[in-house]
Amino acid sequence: MKSKNFILISLSILSIVFLLNFASADLTFTTIPANATMDYGVNWAGVQFEATDAIYYSINDTTNFIISSTGFLDNRITLSVGTYVINVTITDELNNTLSTPYKLQVLALKEAETCKYSDNGNLDVSIEDISVDKGYGKDNEWFPLDEIIVEVEVENNGNEKISDISVKWGLYDKDSEDWIIKEEESDFNLKDGDNEILTLTFVLDDVKEFKNEGDYVFYVWATGEDEDLNENTCVLDSESVEIILESDFVIIGDLEALQTASCGSEVFISGRVWNVGEDDQDEVTVLISNSELGLNKLVEIGDVDAFDNEPLEYTFQLPKNLEEKTYTIKLTVYDEDNDVYQNDYEDDKSVKDIFLKVEGGCSVAEASVNAVLESGGQAGKPLIVKATIKNTGTSSASYVLNVGDYGSWASSVSLDKPSLTLNAGESEDVLITLNVNNDAVGDKLFSLDVLSEDELVVSQPVQIEITKKKGFLGITGDAVSGNNKYLWGIGLINLILIVLIIIIAVRIAKK
Repeated sequence: MKSKNFILISLSILSIVFLLNFASADLTFTTIPANATMDYGVNWAGVQFEATDAIYYSINDTTNFIISSTGFLDNRITLSVGTYVINVTITDELNNTLSTPYKLQVLALKEAETCKYSDNGNLDVSIEDISVDKGYGKDNEWFPLDEIIVEVEVENNGNEKISDISVKWGLYDKDSEDWIIKEEESDFNLKDGDNEILTLTFVLDDVKEFKNEGDYVFYVWATGEDEDLNENTCVLDSESVEIILESDFVIIGDLEALQTASCGSEVFISGRVWNVGEDDQDEVTVLISNSELGLNKLVEIGDVDAFDNEPLEYTFQLPKNLEEKTYTIKLTVYDEDNDVYQNDYEDDKSVKDIFLKVEGGCSVAEASVNAVLESGGQAGKPLIVKATIKNTGTSSASYVLNVGDYGSWASSVSLDKPSLTLNAGESEDVLITLNVNNDAVGDKLFSLDVLSEDELVVSQPVQIEITKKKGFLGITGDAVSGNNKYLWGIGLINLILIVLIIIIAVRIAKK
C-alpha cells in the first residue's frame, strides 16, 4: 500500500508542474518525466493532491513548504527562473519515510524557445556579471540605446568532453511575449573540468521595441553533446531586467565622427537624435561646442515624436595652428525652453562626448631669409643675389619662393631653386638673377616671399645699390657719362686730327 501511495503521490507532484496555472480542486493526473518545466511566477497555492499522508518537499534543500494532510499547499510559492531539485518525502502513520528527488527547470514563458533538451548535470552556464558600458542605465536597469556587456561562464562538470557547445542568448519582453534580441555565439568544445568565459556586447538600438516599460528577461542557454552520457544536454540561466522610460528624454544615438584628423582638415559629425521618452517633443536643438576648436554651433533638429528620431549632421574645419592632442567635443541636447534634457533616474543630462585626436600638419611653418650680393650691381648688367633660406620651425616644411617689386629697375628675374624642402633647423642657398635696366642707378629694392602650403611665411625686402655703367674702354669711369659726353667727343676728334697731321708731316720729311 505504501509503495502504491508513493507512486501515486510522486506522479501527482510532477503533474502539478504542468497544471500550476490552474487553481482547481478537480485535477486529472498524467504520467510525466522526472525532468519537467513550468512557467515563471505561477501560484502554487490552492492546488489539491489526492493524498492521505502528510507530505512536504524542499527546494534546493533550503526552504521547506508544507503540504497539509488535506492535500492543499499552505501558502503561495513563486519560483525564479532556473533549475531546482525538489525532494518529495512521504511520511506514513508509523513515521516511515520515502524520499525521491526531482529536477524542475523553471522557464519564463511557454513560447520562449530555449532549451530543447534536459539538463543532465554535467554542463553548466551562468551569468556572472551585467553592466552598462555606455548609456544612462546601471546594472540590470537599462535605457534604450544603452550598450550592455554581459559576462557568461560555461563549465563542463562531467568526466568526458562536451562537444559542439552552442550558446544562445536574448532579451525577452514578457508582456508582448516577443524576443527583442536573440543571438547565437560560435560553437566550441570543453574538456572535462574546463570552462569558457564569453563576453556578450550589444546595444539596445531598436528603440521602437521598448515601448513597454518594466520587466524583461535576459536569457542565456547552452546546448552540447555530452560524451559522458552519450546524449544532448541543455542548461539555462537568466536575469530579470527593467527597461526605464522617461516622459521627456531626448538623447543622441548612432553617433559617428572621425577619431583622428589633421590640422586644417574637415570633420563631419553625424548621428540620430532619439526621443526615448513617452511624450512628443518640440523644437529640439543640439549644441556642438569646444572653445579650443572655435566650436559653438547650435543645430536645429525640430520636432521629434515619441520613440522616433531625426538626423543630426554637421561639418566644420579644424584650424591649421592647433596643438596636437585629443580634444573633447560636447554635444548637448536642449528642449524648446532651452533647458538641457535630464532624466529622473540618476539626474543624468543628455550630453554626448566625441574624442577627436588631432595630429599631422599642425606645426606652423617658419623661416628666415638672409640675402647678400653675389655678383654684379651695375646698370645694364645681370645681378646675382645669394639668399639663404632657413627652416626655423619645429618640423620639416616645404617652401615656394617668389620674387616681386623689381619691375621698375630690372627687366626679368630667375631662381635656380624656386622651391625647396627643409628639415627643422636646416638651411639652403638660392641664387636669384635679375637683369638690370641700363638706366637703373642708386639703391633699389625687391621682395623675396617664402610660402608654405599657400600661406605666406615671410616676405623679406632686399636692397641693392646699382652703379652707373663704365665708359669708353673701361678707363674713363663716370667721365663719359652724362653732360661730359659732348666734350669728350670734341677732344677725341682733335686727338685724331693731331695724329693725322703728325703722320703726314713725317711722310713729307722723308721725301
